Amino acid sequence: MSAVSPRVSPPLLAAYAITFLAFADTFAFLPTIGPHADDLGADEVMVGVVVGAYSATNLVANPFAGVLLDRLGRRRVLLAGLTLAAVAVACYPLAATPGQLLGIRLVHGIGGGIIVPAVFTLVGDLTRTHRRGRAMGRTGASIGLAAIVGPPLAALMADRVNFEALAISVAGVLLLGLLIAALALPEPQRAEARTDAAPRTALRRLGRASLAAFGFTFALGGLSAFLPFRVEALGAAPAVSGGLLGLFAVVAAVLMLSPLADTSRSVRAEIPLVAGLIAVAIALVALGAGGSVPVLAAGAAVFGVGYALLFPVAAAQAADAVSGARRGRAFGAFHAAFSAGFVLGPPTAGFFTAGPLGPFTAGGVAAVLTALIVPLLRPERTPVGEAAAGPDRSGEG
Repeated sequence: MSAVSPRVSPPLLAAYAITFLAFADTFAFLPTIGPHADDLGADEVMVGVVVGAYSATNLVANPFAGVLLDRLGRRRVLLAGLTLAAVAVACYPLAATPGQLLGIRLVHGIGGGIIVPAVFTLVGDLTRTHRRGRAMGRTGASIGLAAIVGPPLAALMADRVNFEALAISVAGVLLLGLLIAALALPEPQRAEARTDAAPRTALRRLGRASLAAFGFTFALGGLSAFLPFRVEALGAAPAVSGGLLGLFAVVAAVLMLSPLADTSRSVRAEIPLVAGLIAVAIALVALGAGGSVPVLAAGAAVFGVGYALLFPVAAAQAADAVSGARRGRAFGAFHAAFSAGFVLGPPTAGFFTAGPLGPFTAGGVAAVLTALIVPLLRPERTPVGEAAAGPDRSGEG
């Protein structure tokens, strides 16, 4: 038999490209929006509010976007989200006060909260169940690649040119995504009305996926916030923390582009979900207790393995939880849980600085608890996604 990978259709490639561009937008402002708020005269509290505003409105927008995706169509809602985000980012240079910057940041978060569920719903629509794990892995790898290139390039541009030039450039990136969506993404065929799995089964499948995503992002949020302080405590250069996060992203992206992303189709889904969460917990032990940069690097690599194990499976499970007619709502809920972890992880980690792993204690405990709960949510029926997927429009199989 041929070992050649099935080709990927242009619409699916377009979805991967839009994912990369959308997350490049998100990651570009992680190292730059706080310093810009400070330049506008914000105090420390206001800087934190401005930084967190994006995640807050992103979280609120996710479930509403899911409803709109099912009612109005995937393509139309995605185009609206890209347009809103591009306009908001283009307005960043117009902000003359911290309050104005906050207002724009809130709108930016709404746009992002629409884009991400829309893209993942499209990927789910464009793939059959047996190919969905790999497709979600490639989508996750697109996020990883954006995490690798976005922050350093954005920080360099903001430092060498200015924040205004960065904002206009990122707006251009989003407009490129809008162009790709308009030209290369057709509206998927509407799924016919059909009976979903029993509500309890659908909720278990979606709940399991969402809980795993929350456990991971809760840990990642705390890691992102406090890793620079951990590196500083070891006497290493500040750039080391960025390198460690880059290592995590590289490991995750490479593994999610491999056949590992198909794990959910060969074993019970709870196995990679639990294994990924346990890997995250082990990684936080190394990151919290390690006494040297090489140990921290090993921890970052293991964290990437955990992400690569659980994310494609969790996203595929969210897509399979319901029929295509309700897939937008499923991904709205899934990404709301994903966003909630980022919102709650950093402040909770701050309360555990005296724990055995310092601020990483909270993330480690959350990962272990989540890993214990996930098997209890095992569905009682086979996925409905195969029936809901319809004809294979992805060209992947």
